[in-house]
Amino acid sequence: MNDYLDFISPITERSQIKPFIESDAGVQQQEGKLDSVFAAWWQVHSASLGDLPKTKKVMELRAEFFSSFVDSLQPVGLLDRFKVAGVVASWWNEQRYELRTLSESDFGGLVDSWVDTIKDALEQDDDEKKKQAKFDPLNHKLVGRLMPDYLQDIAEAEAKIAE
Repeated sequence: MNDYLDFISPITERSQIKPFIESDAGVQQQEGKLDSVFAAWWQVHSASLGDLPKTKKVMELRAEFFSSFVDSLQPVGLLDRFKVAGVVASWWNEQRYELRTLSESDFGGLVDSWVDTIKDALEQDDDEKKKQAKFDPLNHKLVGRLMPDYLQDIAEAEAKIAE
């Protein structure tokens, strides 16, 4: 008896496993179902996020998102309960300061805080930049959204410098 498992014949190298799985019709169908269920969940729950400046109930929103997200997406069967909860937990953790800012001001206040953060980072001298955590203001989501042509120009200029 062999102590190993052999791959199916179309797979001859390890690098072929991921594309093979991703191209499987069943996997694509489940991913499509997951996307649809997520879109339906977002349609229902995005209003609560939009109401956050009025309600100021950050922790209630967190509880709503956690329970409803898991309840909606786990039945798809693509991810287990813990992975589904991990998705929303990771997202919440990344956005927690922005959500607090949103609850204390409004969307305009949130955008103003982004602008201030970007501006402060751009105005720092080299010593200040070394002392602070790595934050590239040009990689901020607001810059990417509002100034993609400017970022492209910078990338092209950096490429010329590298040459």
